[in-house]
Amino acid sequence: IPLGKPIHINCDIDVAGYFRMICNAYFRCLNDCAVTDNLMQAMFLDISASVNEKKDIPHYGELIRLRQEVYRHPQKEWTVKSMADIIHISEPYLQELYKAAFGISCMSDVINCRIKYAKNLLSSDLTVEEVSLRCGYNSTVHFSRQFKKIVGVSPLTWKKDNRIWQE
Repeated sequence: IPLGKPIHINCDIDVAGYFRMICNAYFRCLNDCAVTDNLMQAMFLDISASVNEKKDIPHYGELIRLRQEVYRHPQKEWTVKSMADIIHISEPYLQELYKAAFGISCMSDVINCRIKYAKNLLSSDLTVEEVSLRCGYNSTVHFSRQFKKIVGVSPLTWKKDNRIWQE
């Protein structure tokens, strides 16, 4: 989304509805920033898609909806096959279109989404094991490796460092 200049938001995007959901989530789940963060992210994905619409990419609207679903439910067991099945296209074609539309591979986007969700969950009293399960990982070791590769520190270190800011 371009900064410093007005943009036209497509009337198909219910910004007021997003804000209602964000406010409800915030006031009902006082310590759960993950819900409000994911709703904000979904709203900005909608706005960004509207502003940067790539009409020349086949299935673009379906790709947007798929990506929103991934960001709403990062804990789901996402695979290229399951994502391609949702849009009813082949796996290689999905990977090609997804990369063209968003500049990132399907699974890299899923991993980034999960790690972002994990950061929010690590700010709570949940253990690293509980966070890894809630983010869709079957193995805490695998989760920890991916987290460290992307964030630069282990989940436990990040949790300890982040706690300092909360107190």
